[in-house]
Amino acid sequence: MSLTARIDAALTTDPTRVALRHGDRSWTAAELDTVTIGLAHGLVSQGAGRNEIVEIDTDDHVEAILLMIATLRAGAAFCVVPPAYPAARVAAIRARTRPAVVVAGLAAALEYAADAPEVPLPVRADDDLAYVIFTSGSTGDPKAVEIVDRGLHYLADLPGVYPGQVVAHLAALQFDACIYEIIGSLLNAKTIAVLELDDVLDRSLVTDTLTGIDVFFVTTQVFNLLVDRSPEALERVRIVLFGGERVSPRHVRAALGRTRVVHAYGPTETTVFATMHEVTQLPEGADVPIGAGLLGTCVHVVDAAGVAHASGQGELVIGGTGLMRGYRDQPEATAKAMISLHGEPHYRSGDIVEMDADGVCTFVGRADRQVKVSGFRIDLFEIEEAALAFGGGPSGERLSRAFAVADQGKLRLFVTGCTSVAGLRAHLRATLPHYMVPMVTPVGAIPLTHNGKTDVAELVRRAGASNPRQERAREVFARLVPEDTPAEATFLDLGGDSLAAMDAIWQLDQAGIPLDMTALLSQPLERVLRDVA
Repeated sequence: MSLTARIDAALTTDPTRVALRHGDRSWTAAELDTVTIGLAHGLVSQGAGRNEIVEIDTDDHVEAILLMIATLRAGAAFCVVPPAYPAARVAAIRARTRPAVVVAGLAAALEYAADAPEVPLPVRADDDLAYVIFTSGSTGDPKAVEIVDRGLHYLADLPGVYPGQVVAHLAALQFDACIYEIIGSLLNAKTIAVLELDDVLDRSLVTDTLTGIDVFFVTTQVFNLLVDRSPEALERVRIVLFGGERVSPRHVRAALGRTRVVHAYGPTETTVFATMHEVTQLPEGADVPIGAGLLGTCVHVVDAAGVAHASGQGELVIGGTGLMRGYRDQPEATAKAMISLHGEPHYRSGDIVEMDADGVCTFVGRADRQVKVSGFRIDLFEIEEAALAFGGGPSGERLSRAFAVADQGKLRLFVTGCTSVAGLRAHLRATLPHYMVPMVTPVGAIPLTHNGKTDVAELVRRAGASNPRQERAREVFARLVPEDTPAEATFLDLGGDSLAAMDAIWQLDQAGIPLDMTALLSQPLERVLRDVA
């Protein structure tokens, strides 16, 4: 059955069922069918069609869902671009995708649909382009991963990960987990329940928010927060899938018995998931595997020479029906990322794993400098390149060196020769998406090991000399007041007011960091921050 037919069937077989809900608002399958068909005709009238790309510019999740479905029904592929992205990054994305249609939200799409003729919509084929999503590559140049319809069929047909009727949608629209939540749920005729992250992280709201949810996917970081703060809320869901970062066995152990707990793993290039492991017990000292290859996926470990082994430690390579078409317009990068095994292409994940005799894999580390932070795969080289492109200071001089590291879930950038730290930070915010913006630390020199390589351990040790709670407080205030501040300036001197002070105090209280309002409004901000214990 084509993807076109599957979408039609999902929205017409039971027209009265609730297909989408957000808060108190819900849409039946029939309503979703009518709206997305109309939108699809509008997109076709603007030039959408098979293997063409529709750029969806919205951060509204309900709008995005409607437009994703409409794009697929128009025969095209979608690429979601959040409006908050810096202009330079949007320009780079468009240069790579060359979209046939750019839709600035649902209102614009409805205008297209208003006068669009009702022509027959294209019938999709399994090798048609379904969506494009960006990820960082080893060169620092963001790569456009092309996933075809076959990958969506693979994702929707995975057994055991769509129990019940209601699937939560929480993932960011630029994070490929949203494809599982939205398209996987759609093709299985489930209800897509759009959740707000603030509600999930609010102790007073999370239990009610998760009531009625059957399937719940979260990043490892959010999973850990829920286990620490509201573990009882997990009892409201039938299955929790988590992944995206190195697992914390302690948190997994604490969640056992409350719900089904599944550790999921998969590069963007393999259509969201490649392996899974349901944890039923976890002895002290044991690690949590990423699991064995899923139905439709084949996984192997290869040594440095590219020779596959049935078990042991090596780089994980992944093949099967979820494999990407390639990186758009980057044939050399595509070829470098692939390896042929048993006559079939496989993706080189760059992840070092230990595979046992049953094919169950446990993550060991990265083969390169790509890291995952808050569920996003990030190339540290891209951050360094962005920093080195900054011409800061009155003379426009360049940085001498820039070196990025990921330390305990935080991105840090160490720089030498920087005369304007505030300018560099502003440049990085304007150049990189928010999840890639690092904390910047100027240093006199980048320390080296005896063999001449960067001494990452020493850099991290230096960064760790400050209190983590102080760092968190500085992160909060950096969004509220100028970053280069006089030592004796109070929060009020720097343009803050009582409402902003309350906001900062609330954010820090949520992180378990108490702050005194009187001190914040009357004492130098730097002194208040130094006193954070």
